[in-house]
Amino acid sequence: MNHRSLLVCMLGLTVGVLMSDAFAQTRPTTDTALGALIEKLTDRRSDDLIPEELPDGSKIVDLKGRFQQAPLGQFIGDGQAMVACVNSVAEANTFFGRDLLSGKPLSNAASDAHAALVTEALRHGMSVKENQFYGDLIEQGLAEAPLSSTVTIINNDSQNEGFNSTDLQFLPAHGNDTNANLGAQRLALFNAAAQIWGAFLDSSVVIEISSQFDPLFPCTPNGGVLGAAGAVTGHWNFTHAGFADTVYHAALANKQAGSDLSANPDMSATFNSSVDSGCLGNGTHFYYGLDNATPAGTINLFVVLLHEIGHGLGSSSFTNGETGIFEFGIPDIWARYLFDSTAGLSWFEMSNEQRVVSAKNTNNLFWDGANVRNASGFLSAGRDATTGRVQMYTPNPFEGGSSVSHYSNAVSPNLLMEPRITTGLPLDLDLTRQQMRDIGWYRDTSSDLEPDTITSVLPSGGSLQVDSSQNITWTNTGGFARNVTIELSLDGGSTFPIVVAPDVANSGSHPWTVPDSPTNQGRLRVREHDFLSPMGQSAADFVIGGGNAAPTFTPAGAIAREQGSASGAAVTVGTVSDAETAAGSLLVTQVAGGTATGISVGSINNTDGTVTATLAASCSATAGTVRFRVSDGSLNGSGDLQLNIDANSAPTISYDNQSLDGGGATSINPAAGPVDNGSLISVAVQDTDTYTGTISVNGAGVISISSAQPIGEHTITIRATDNCGAITDATFDLQVDNTAPTFTPAGAIVREQGSISGAAVTVGTVSDAQTAAGSLAVTQIAGGTASGISVGSINNTAGTVTATLAASCSATEGTVRFQVSDGSLNGTGDLQLNVTLNTPPTLGSYANTTVAVGQGAMISPDAAPADNGSVDSIEATILPVTFAGTLNADLGTGKISIGTASPSDSYTVSVTITDNCDATAEQDFALEVDDDRVFSDGFETP
Repeated sequence: MNHRSLLVCMLGLTVGVLMSDAFAQTRPTTDTALGALIEKLTDRRSDDLIPEELPDGSKIVDLKGRFQQAPLGQFIGDGQAMVACVNSVAEANTFFGRDLLSGKPLSNAASDAHAALVTEALRHGMSVKENQFYGDLIEQGLAEAPLSSTVTIINNDSQNEGFNSTDLQFLPAHGNDTNANLGAQRLALFNAAAQIWGAFLDSSVVIEISSQFDPLFPCTPNGGVLGAAGAVTGHWNFTHAGFADTVYHAALANKQAGSDLSANPDMSATFNSSVDSGCLGNGTHFYYGLDNATPAGTINLFVVLLHEIGHGLGSSSFTNGETGIFEFGIPDIWARYLFDSTAGLSWFEMSNEQRVVSAKNTNNLFWDGANVRNASGFLSAGRDATTGRVQMYTPNPFEGGSSVSHYSNAVSPNLLMEPRITTGLPLDLDLTRQQMRDIGWYRDTSSDLEPDTITSVLPSGGSLQVDSSQNITWTNTGGFARNVTIELSLDGGSTFPIVVAPDVANSGSHPWTVPDSPTNQGRLRVREHDFLSPMGQSAADFVIGGGNAAPTFTPAGAIAREQGSASGAAVTVGTVSDAETAAGSLLVTQVAGGTATGISVGSINNTDGTVTATLAASCSATAGTVRFRVSDGSLNGSGDLQLNIDANSAPTISYDNQSLDGGGATSINPAAGPVDNGSLISVAVQDTDTYTGTISVNGAGVISISSAQPIGEHTITIRATDNCGAITDATFDLQVDNTAPTFTPAGAIVREQGSISGAAVTVGTVSDAQTAAGSLAVTQIAGGTASGISVGSINNTAGTVTATLAASCSATEGTVRFQVSDGSLNGTGDLQLNVTLNTPPTLGSYANTTVAVGQGAMISPDAAPADNGSVDSIEATILPVTFAGTLNADLGTGKISIGTASPSDSYTVSVTITDNCDATAEQDFALEVDDDRVFSDGFETP
């Protein structure tokens, strides 16, 4: 039977499955295990993949065998096999026409999709042209092409198995049939694939592929996994990276860095040794020939392996098309070249939500690499005629594993990297090669980390006669010596329809007879055969024919611009001249045809033949040429100015360390910046560490701070973002200092010597910039000048401080010192105490009193004893001393108690009170004691 494979996928870490169509609508017992295996191999989780920072500052992440895609195979009648790429069990279900895990019937839509796959495979299969493409690739790779890279196969197999198997080799095997045994045959095939890629790529770093053959189960006539291969690690921000903050596959990262960034192999490849034991059917096995043949009952391992190595070299994406999320938070190199014409944005410029929409924006997502754009002119469909961009596969709904990762199936002629390979593949220059150049596999013969170039292509400018003999010359840089193709343009380099020499030795010169193709805009282009770079072309238009000579534009020396830079001042871009017209009268414009991208030219001015213009570079600008056209009104000439583009540099902004008092406010000017080669989009407070006060920053980078808190040192980060999204984080230390609280005394308070504490009075107020006033502790401390003052019952209510103040009898006026504390720092204040002399106590007067002999009386003063301090004693005396009654005085009321008064007489009672300072007060009153004589008959005697 004719076993042909319809290869579908050229992206990602790849796993192969082959299955008989006889089982497409039933559920074999191995389906659950097969579905689980596909689910494991197509795992795209990254939440537990932790990037590691290497000593040089770059990042590496171990992919742990994830981000794989599964090429699935199925016999669909007449021994014909169909192969398609999936990266989920759901897609595998559609491919096989049944649910592998549950056994449930598929939806109508999924069943229809399965039927469409079968129909297309029966129509096309592996086309003759596809076989020719692979045949050419294999023939060129195994011929005497120089090895630009060393690709090493690491044999991980144990004795007597895999690469070390002693079983007989499989025959026929074109070009691989002289081996001692099967193990040697397998190793020879892997080494041949490595040689092909080694001849295709330039890298100074050995590319290592960890390889083995192992039994992979389940593997039955119902289906099995053919193998798995892909990158072991991802890398970003390494030295010489083409793009910052962009994930690269290990081998490509090593190539651009010029060093091995990881001790691990760059790729891993495991293939199912059980296939050679007939696990997929009696007598079936891998075909080990070094060609693209597929004898009956075999699977061509050589072609599959070439694909798988290509995946590991960078032809895969880490972006989740269903969520739009960049794994690891940054774009991969693939996303750098996806452009949505509806949004007018590249994927790395979009939000997650925009990428989700774009992944389903049918026929409006394009590959936007310069090499592909320049080489896509042969396409009659699926190409933007203006830009040369090529449509990507974006069906709706999204098809993981196929969507975004392949060219659109609307492209014509068909391309190898469409989701399903059909007839009509190009024989010579498939865009896969240009795509590899786009993602960073540039030609670097001398391994100096600079792309090879072709310069100084002549003729350039002037006039050439038809049928005249000319010598085309050019200069190679970087040791470039591969064959070249030479082409002629008649429109100033917009197109090159005339092939002067299709594939000639790179000697630096080639004889040429000028064709009968009159033009005023002739240019020659010399490029590496089959590629668009290295490439050089005439710097100025030349005339083919006679008559009026076209004016010439001579470009200035190469001008450097940085991505994202604004126009700035006009610079000299070249000079113009003409044999018939004054140089200053020539009209100069900028026209299409240059190779640089993202360059905006403005303010073109011609002053006596010196041409100036402004040059702005977009954030995605690439180096190359900008074409200027000069016209005398009849004829035109052109010239190409070389623009060298440097990667966008991040904005400049910095601050000196600052300090201020807690609770305070200040403005902080940047120590440098903010400035940018382009423009600043924003300046914002990125992080305030432990600072909790108010902080803001304006567009000029001036920081405003108020209510600074808490006390201590805080690291403040201000982020400046430029028009290309580059950021600079400027950090500085903000020291918030604690300040001492203050005690503000009340107005002077008067106290009298000997006065008691009495009611509390306001002695002052307290405040603090960092601590609430009511939380401050207030005490009375030594240091005041007043003496004999006692302070008590100090209380702080919301900053108002009250206390009792007592003055001793010897107190002197002066100050009383209070201390306020926030727990760390103290403040003091002195309250003025004015002390007056002690005043004597006071006692009201007593009424003169008469009492009968033997009787008593209670005499009260009209005012009780009183004093500013206290009345300590009261004493009552009576004269004459002949008084024989009792005499008592009450200290509290001043009342005098007289009892059993006798004898009858006139007396003087003196009452003396003494205060706490020994001051006295005295009151006297008369006391008459009468002899009360009464007769028994009730009458008083005369």
